[in-house]
Amino acid sequence: MASLIRATHVTRGVSERLRVFVEESPYQRRGLLEFLRHAAEQTPSGARVADIGMVERPYGELFGHAQYCVIDWDESAQEVASLLDMTASNGSSAAAAELFDVLLLVDVLGRVPDPAATLRQAHGLLRPGGAVYLTAPLMAESSRSERDCFRFTPATIEHLLETSGFEDVGVSPTNDCFSTIAQLLRDARGAMGRSDDGLDERRAAAAAVLDELAGLIADLAPLDVRRVLPLGYNVEARRSADRAVPGRVSERP
Repeated sequence: MASLIRATHVTRGVSERLRVFVEESPYQRRGLLEFLRHAAEQTPSGARVADIGMVERPYGELFGHAQYCVIDWDESAQEVASLLDMTASNGSSAAAAELFDVLLLVDVLGRVPDPAATLRQAHGLLRPGGAVYLTAPLMAESSRSERDCFRFTPATIEHLLETSGFEDVGVSPTNDCFSTIAQLLRDARGAMGRSDDGLDERRAAAAAVLDELAGLIADLAPLDVRRVLPLGYNVEARRSADRAVPGRVSERP
């Protein structure tokens, strides 16, 4: 019951599309939704907001009061490129790139081969004093995809941001340890796979058990006061006013 109450509270006031998206991975995305709501509340009306990499715009509605767009690098492997408003690539002066008041990097740092380079370019896309809101993974199933590259600790995140020219870095856990366990149990339903070994019926039964256990464990969330075993981290920081990093932004035709 507690999980249902929490879900209703977290997704109150959002569209049905966003609610469904959040509940597909609830123990991770509920915390992310709260974080991005905070980011939206801190974003002034009319501010220029760039959502880097989230080409399907699941959280775009939260920034309806701002000038919101999606940007991505030319070498991105995203398949929905037609949704992009702009692309970014390396090489020009910071003066041409200081266009945005806010950057969102949701689930980006773990999927790029050089997180430091990504953050330096993000720095160049911000106006002096602009804010960046990002997430960084800690616990997740591994993938053989070339887009699954890194996991992060708070110390690593702070180091990467500070050496990329950001300041006022704040790192907070996305969720509690029980929600982490619950999400991993749900992920295990698909992670175990299927086979022609005659055991798929048992796998289906196991998936139902895992789902039930996930709900029971998630209800223990209020007991976690240390919050040292999250799925990942929510991070906010600001661009220093006196440091420029090269980058270029080009409008799509």
